Amino acid sequence: MLTDSENFEGLALKDVVPNDRKPFWKDGTLLKLNTLLLCALLSQVAAGYDGSMLNGMQSLPQWQKYFGEPTGTRLGAMTFGPTGGTLISVLVSSQLCERFGRRYPICGGATTVIIGSILQTAAVNYGMFVASRFVIGFGLGIVATAAPPLLSECAYPTHRGILVSFYLCTWSLGSLIAAWVTYGTFQMTDSSWSWRIPSILQSLFSFIQVVLSLFAPESPRWLIYQGRRQEALDVLTKYHGYGDPNSRLVRFEMAEITATLEVEKAQKLSHWKE
Repeated sequence: MLTDSENFEGLALKDVVPNDRKPFWKDGTLLKLNTLLLCALLSQVAAGYDGSMLNGMQSLPQWQKYFGEPTGTRLGAMTFGPTGGTLISVLVSSQLCERFGRRYPICGGATTVIIGSILQTAAVNYGMFVASRFVIGFGLGIVATAAPPLLSECAYPTHRGILVSFYLCTWSLGSLIAAWVTYGTFQMTDSSWSWRIPSILQSLFSFIQVVLSLFAPESPRWLIYQGRRQEALDVLTKYHGYGDPNSRLVRFEMAEITATLEVEKAQKLSHWKE
């Protein structure tokens, strides 16, 4: 079926996208796909929440009292925790995505964030709080590496640019949510739950990511790269081709991905020969 890729010579992706497909909110398949891709879109929301949460906590009397009104290097370590965890995740995140695809690193990274959030909520001293911040950052780093490829490689062609752009804008949404949560718990001046509640709520976005990632489609590009062409065809057929494996769009996408991977492979071989 893919041997006729020459039929697409001179064509671009927009030339083979059907013009009669309904808007995604009226198309059950596209609505399902975009809902499942929330497992990637929520990555920046979770990161934005974490980035703003500690700023809000510093205004909470109970948090200040519990950790001895940290300043200087002590406060710096609390703030640097997620960044440090993310830097550590750089050592393994790309390898995880290459070995296990996109979905499972998102699931694993989000699970790590949940664990870190639980540790942060249950923190009984400064050291435990800082350690939990590193764990959260490590998980966020893995998710942030896997999420953009999943979005760009699974989204319906006409939705791809919108979803990727929206992904880049959702950090501020998470930040805003964290600000309002800490504002809401500010009145709890007689309980450590004033800062523990924002901490545990941080895991909500990651929990949704874990659940959705278990049902989301895997990247067709990664599947073809792994030699699992039939699985890639099944994904594209189900979500992009109206269930028709002979769809012109599906055949074009399969041929395009295959050709791109072959070019990348040739470039790598020429690089090693040099």
